Amino acid sequence: MQLFEILLMGIMLGLGAAVPIGPINLEMIRRNLSYSAKTGFLFGLGACSADLIYLVLLSLGVLSLLNHPLLLKVMALLGALILMYFAYGAFTTKTMENQVTKALSSALPQHYFSGLLLTMSNPITILFWASISSQVAALTLTHQYATLYAGIGVVIGTVGWVIALNLFIHFTKHKISNKAINILNKIGGVLLLGFAGFSIYYCFQ
Repeated sequence: MQLFEILLMGIMLGLGAAVPIGPINLEMIRRNLSYSAKTGFLFGLGACSADLIYLVLLSLGVLSLLNHPLLLKVMALLGALILMYFAYGAFTTKTMENQVTKALSSALPQHYFSGLLLTMSNPITILFWASISSQVAALTLTHQYATLYAGIGVVIGTVGWVIALNLFIHFTKHKISNKAINILNKIGGVLLLGFAGFSIYYCFQ
């Protein structure tokens, strides 16, 4: 397999991990609407970092350990707790200019690490990468630089999606009033609680 083909496969893997609407994209959109495109992008960048970490772990054979049912349930429970914390933030966030300024000046790194933590503990993310473990394992054997090029492709795919989504929200949210954004925050909180409930349900199956 040529390196260009490996790069394209990595891009497709990155898009496959990033594009489906779930708690990660939902929280990224919510932060963009409530604070700024910068905070949404940093949250998304944290999620991209987690996907890259999972690709590396998968290529090293480590991720197979996380495919154990008990470990998956533990991760699902941890992810549910984190989702409930973010849901609380969605219910309590008020979009006002002074609060936005304070949030941007004091909590920028927090948005990145929040995205990293939520994605690393998200059982859906783990299941996605585990489900393509055989393909990735075969890919790493095709070329000595396969993992590197696949990783570059994953970065291009995930970061490209994060940039595109945040730019779209940034250039359209001026049409949405603060009151509407606050309502969307509440809706987002309900959906995040729904994802948390699904994770808890999975723990007891």
